[in-house]
Amino acid sequence: CIVPENISLTATPFEVTLSWDALVGADSYKVVYKLPNSGWQNVVVTDNFLTLSHDANGLAYFYVRSNCSETYVSPYSELQSIELPSCPSVSVEASAIAFCSGDVSTLSVSSDYTSYQWYNADGAIDGAVGSSYLASSGGDYYVVVLTSDGCTVTSEVMTLNMISLTAVSTLEIDNVTSTTATLDWDNASPTNVYNIRYSTDGGTTWTAIIGHTGSIINFSDLSPLTTYDIEITSSAYGCESEVFSTSFATEEDCIVPENISLTATPFEVTL
Repeated sequence: CIVPENISLTATPFEVTLSWDALVGADSYKVVYKLPNSGWQNVVVTDNFLTLSHDANGLAYFYVRSNCSETYVSPYSELQSIELPSCPSVSVEASAIAFCSGDVSTLSVSSDYTSYQWYNADGAIDGAVGSSYLASSGGDYYVVVLTSDGCTVTSEVMTLNMISLTAVSTLEIDNVTSTTATLDWDNASPTNVYNIRYSTDGGTTWTAIIGHTGSIINFSDLSPLTTYDIEITSSAYGCESEVFSTSFATEEDCIVPENISLTATPFEVTL
């Protein structure tokens, strides 16, 4: 009656299995074991394996012997041990914590899991069942994954901030001459910075003024009798608002008369 041979231990986050080669002369086997957070216990089995459930990580210890009859038993095996695994944690990564309205932030986790379901404050997101998700609005997001070991794991919450800037809504055009004009609009940008562009050919080509500070601008050196299309956006934190559009036309140039001449007769003079 010999000690069981080829002893092996395997474990998942939920079970641990001790196995060994079956012995022809053995009627049964006695296993003495200790799981984390519990004392030593023993059990007699007739199979050449023992599977136990567990709910804690740490070391598990085992001895096993062959019972060839009630009075004839082998010595115990050497102490066998295994580190019991636990379910993994899941970390969500975001391409951007803050992003501009109209853009997206890519949320992602490892692609090593069996299944995925993304959630926001409203619950499960329909169709969001991949290792990544494109978030187009701000809020709280998390993912629940299933591992190959059967673990259902919920990630931490990732909070995203979508930056939405207020667009310019009112604008006054003053001091329009043949070469000048003044534009004055409501202070919509939180940083008081604006991007402005203008076109004189109906929008085919544009001249841009990027990062203008203040909600007023004075144009000079304009062309007389010309229509100017104007577009203004609020600019802050790397984002832009929706476009405010308007237009104005310059006046005809008022210049000193040219080709002045004088003629005279004994009775009249003509300028």
